[in-house]
Amino acid sequence: MEQSVSGSVTWTPESAQIMRLAEQAVRAARGGQLATGIALGREAHRRAVLLDAPDIRLKTLTTLAQCQAAQGNYIQAVAAAMDGYDLARQLNDSRGVADVLVTIAGANSIALGTLEESLSILNFCRAAACRARDLDLEVRALNLSGVVLGNLKRFDDADTCLRSAMKIASDNHCITPASLVAGNLAGLLVKRARTVGAFAFIEVCATAEKITQQALAMGEREGNSLTQARMMFNLGDLCMLRHDVDNASRNYRAALLLASASGNKPLAIYALTAVAAIEAGEGRFDIAIEKLQRAFEHADADRPTTLTADIGAELAAIHDKLGNCADAQYWRELRRKEVAQYERESANARRQLQIFWAQVCKPEFAEATEVFA
Repeated sequence: MEQSVSGSVTWTPESAQIMRLAEQAVRAARGGQLATGIALGREAHRRAVLLDAPDIRLKTLTTLAQCQAAQGNYIQAVAAAMDGYDLARQLNDSRGVADVLVTIAGANSIALGTLEESLSILNFCRAAACRARDLDLEVRALNLSGVVLGNLKRFDDADTCLRSAMKIASDNHCITPASLVAGNLAGLLVKRARTVGAFAFIEVCATAEKITQQALAMGEREGNSLTQARMMFNLGDLCMLRHDVDNASRNYRAALLLASASGNKPLAIYALTAVAAIEAGEGRFDIAIEKLQRAFEHADADRPTTLTADIGAELAAIHDKLGNCADAQYWRELRRKEVAQYERESANARRQLQIFWAQVCKPEFAEATEVFA
């Protein structure tokens, strides 16, 4: 038997098998095989608990958190990552701390809108990755920083992060595939296209389509149904921006099939609502209502989310058009309650993240940012 790199436990054949299983889990999840990733991650963690090796258990908690986040189970991801954070602190494992913090920051930003708070944490993680020359960690932190910055509409900074992450992932065969990062870059460019003036619109859309097609080709080569689903959805958005409704509908429907096959619930919800909007626009209200009710059921099962409120607003608008006053009022009132509930949960999450960051991470962050600067 030999000591692990951290020196905290001894390695055995069983621990080596668990570590391989954990890596397979992350690669499966990143490759769009979400159910496989979750199953492998849970098995790895079960075996790590039985082994009673803390640093192996830290690895499997980190793995499970990443797999849950990939599937859109953000609250479960944060719970596993917080357990991993506590364990990493006990082990004095700075790399492990940064690894789980990336998941905590990313999942909270997506589920609860903690954008500024998450960006501070991701800055620390990027610094830790640079200091340790850990390319896998750097790609994860850069990728999620790009997503958060895009949601803050800091498009230039987001573009820089994502292109850096894509290059590192491509050049070094990182565990986060370049196709995943390219997909986020394509999505960023679509967001940017919604905000630019008429002069820049054509160029931004052309760049967005080029990156989307590149990411789609990568996903097809890898057999990654999640990347393919995301890019078909992106193409649908681009078609809608160009008022090409027929092709948008085809792309959204393809995205829905692929998202359902991959097991990514949030993307399936977005695809359902996009298809519903087209159906409603063409007067097929019964089909639109059916799609939206399916989307609501999916969203309702995975809280907290803004999606239930958004879907409620769409259903209220359709019922208004149909003259169904009682149904319209029901969905308007439900939307009001959903918005209020989400705002409470989001505000509480931001407070908790600020406290967590200030009490536990701030000294490390100050040291790490000096390195990063």
